[in-house]
Amino acid sequence: MGAASSAPYEDRKVIVVGAGYAGTAVAKELDKLFDVTLIDRRDHMQHAIGQLRAAVVGGEFASSTLIPTDRVLKRGKVLKAAVTSISPETVKLEGGSEIHIRPGRDFLVIATGSTVAAPAQFDGLTREAVAAQHADIKAKIDSARHVLIVGGGPVGVELAGEIRDAHPDKRVTIVHRGRHLCSSKDGGNGDVRLPDSFGASLKDLCEERSIEVRLGVSVPASTSTHEAGADLALSDGTSVAGVDLILWASGAKPNNATFRTTMAASLDEAGRLVTEPSLLVRGSEHVFALGDCAETGASKTAYMVGAQAPVVAGNVKALADGKPATGLKAFTCGTPAMVVPVGAAYGRGVLPFCGGIQIGNSMVSSAKGKTLFLDKTRADLGY
Repeated sequence: MGAASSAPYEDRKVIVVGAGYAGTAVAKELDKLFDVTLIDRRDHMQHAIGQLRAAVVGGEFASSTLIPTDRVLKRGKVLKAAVTSISPETVKLEGGSEIHIRPGRDFLVIATGSTVAAPAQFDGLTREAVAAQHADIKAKIDSARHVLIVGGGPVGVELAGEIRDAHPDKRVTIVHRGRHLCSSKDGGNGDVRLPDSFGASLKDLCEERSIEVRLGVSVPASTSTHEAGADLALSDGTSVAGVDLILWASGAKPNNATFRTTMAASLDEAGRLVTEPSLLVRGSEHVFALGDCAETGASKTAYMVGAQAPVVAGNVKALADGKPATGLKAFTCGTPAMVVPVGAAYGRGVLPFCGGIQIGNSMVSSAKGKTLFLDKTRADLGY
């Protein structure tokens, strides 16, 4: 927290729950105008885009993906605390303290994200705890002769590429229940669907990199009893031979435990907060939601969060200026887009212009694969 100075709305609170990409972006934008409090139970932000590489290579890169949040705000407060309940009027914290929100005066932004399996995300609350989890996964990958990845969305494909870069001779297999990699509708991605040709091109690239791909089949829900080196049976009656390690890259679930009961009327069937085009939670005029915990019609990607955050920040200011909720700016998904590295120097992408132009190795590597936006993200958080 920096030195205090006057702000146009310093007597009006903005409470942001969740210090991931979505929450930090909104909090930073509004910090110079409002009395902002950013709440998260962790002492850092996990740079999600870098976690797969962090788990595979470890070391200094892994450490640098765990970014402290103490420099995010210059005026406001970053509060390390576990939230136990969220309602439109109150945010309750572990230990019994409460933050009261005055409808018509204050604003609440819910950006609690989602939970996915390691190594896409880790549940440690401190950087030291996550570093230990990184080391544990890395050791398992290092010792496995054959790694099977369940899920052929962007997480699964990127993980396969990272393993191939670090272990050129290791056997890597992707098992995906869809017909094409990254192209089928993914839970929580609204009606977004990338062209089948994109998935087909990714499959060709994976196979060029000696990554085996099995499409249209699934893995049993429970693999906890799988013995290293044993064959793994698939849903179509076939099997994959000699699997040492199974890594899950599917099944993201919204982090809704804090509002599942208190805001039940605003949830969809998947447990996400349904928003208006303004990103106001349906039925509210002071509560916003964005990112993975919200159903906005957009894919659940950092790219889309980057488009949603300025809409939320701008609409908070508009409401504070007296603009009616019906006149707020609308978030639009635009043309579907995705950039999927398959290692640092390879990948495929679909860009959100020219009808969804597709790009290859060189542009994907330059845009994302080499750096995974790490330096930019650290700079955004003040490091």
